[in-house]
Amino acid sequence: MIGASANPNKWGFRILANIIVGDFKGLICPVNPKGGTLLGLQVYPSVKMIPAQVNLAVITIPADLVLSSLLECAEKGIRSVIIITSGFSETGAAGRALENEVVRMAREKGMHLIGPNTMGIFSAASNLHALMPPIQPLHAGVSYVSQSGNVGVQMLAWGIERGVGFSKFVSSGTEGDIRTEDYLEYFSEDPDTKVLLSYIEGLKSGYHFLEVARKAVQKKPLILFKGGKSDAGSKAAQSHSGALAGHYSLFKDAFRQAGIIEAETTEGLLDYAGVFLHYPLPRGNRIAILTRGGGWGVVAADACREWGLELPPLSEGAIEKLNMILPAYWSHGNPVDMAATLNPEALSKSLEILIQEKGVDGIIAQGVEVLVKRSMVLEKLGEMNLLDGLEGAEEQDAFKDVRLIMDLMEAYKKPVIMVSGVNSFTRGVSTQGRETVIFPTPERAARAMSKLWQYSRYLQRG
Repeated sequence: MIGASANPNKWGFRILANIIVGDFKGLICPVNPKGGTLLGLQVYPSVKMIPAQVNLAVITIPADLVLSSLLECAEKGIRSVIIITSGFSETGAAGRALENEVVRMAREKGMHLIGPNTMGIFSAASNLHALMPPIQPLHAGVSYVSQSGNVGVQMLAWGIERGVGFSKFVSSGTEGDIRTEDYLEYFSEDPDTKVLLSYIEGLKSGYHFLEVARKAVQKKPLILFKGGKSDAGSKAAQSHSGALAGHYSLFKDAFRQAGIIEAETTEGLLDYAGVFLHYPLPRGNRIAILTRGGGWGVVAADACREWGLELPPLSEGAIEKLNMILPAYWSHGNPVDMAATLNPEALSKSLEILIQEKGVDGIIAQGVEVLVKRSMVLEKLGEMNLLDGLEGAEEQDAFKDVRLIMDLMEAYKKPVIMVSGVNSFTRGVSTQGRETVIFPTPERAARAMSKLWQYSRYLQRG
């Protein structure tokens, strides 16, 4: 940690603290000319004085000192360096010249650089939290490269409550040496990675990026958000990351042709990461909607149509079976409106019927709640000692429906995207060692389902 500091307002302190608190098991060597001790660790006056082999250096010192520090790392035999420091190509011609010199020297010495101007990296396998903000991401199968440090670490933080865990994260900074496509190529071969995620503003080699992306999506879904779509955004991107944002329509066509799943919003990045992480791919675009009330069924039907999903009619056999479970006045079609029935088995039994339909490739199931074991009204009546002896007033298993749906998806290999009527954001749920996500609205569920179908269709076309 080159530039380690005892000042909590400096990155040399905060990143070091994050690495320690993150429970990194390897050797940590702070470097500062003053020496001494810091956070229980011996501080070395220079890299050369570290009495051990070093695999990775993190540099936080000012830009004009980076070149000499890099040379010292090379002499120590360090081959991988993260340059947190800003003040390079994102600042203009002088900064670009300095960055070019740093990269030239690194390549001459056989070194690889992350950054400059990066917010750091995260690796679940080694518990390495070399990050500027104090974030402890969930561990799971998403690996993520972001040309924006802020957008990048924000997704790590959102993922904690939204059920999206990460295997690896890189804030790629100005990409003086290693670029977005290099990270994606590595992630596509990484056995711990199931889903690729990326935020980009511009590309230095669009052809190479698309070549890597086409190969990657044959193995794993690649979800991407493009920043700098407008003239104003493009100008902001150039001063932010030094990237040339380019004409968005060209990017959009290229993404589609390469099989990339484009997120329309930053929230979509996590929605799609969650759905690809936890739901199977549909074999087609024929969707059944299950809802507790008619209004949400209408909204869901409109959303499905908007995103290219079809609502097939139900078979006579399915309708007969549903007649046995639901009130006489249920909708008798798709969407299946359960007409606010209070039958506690209605949702689970209806799902079992729908998922067996040969003409249904996936289901959007609304009204899947896990927030309460007992309704607020029953809770209050219980506190008032008014429930003794009343049938059905016992505590409910809050995760029963979720586990049933996860079992159905595993058995039939069809996605059943769960929608809550309570949450205002996509929420991660963990039950008996199994993980999933529940969407807040049918619109977001339909959009996520359409992305599953988009990727499934791309793979089927070969």
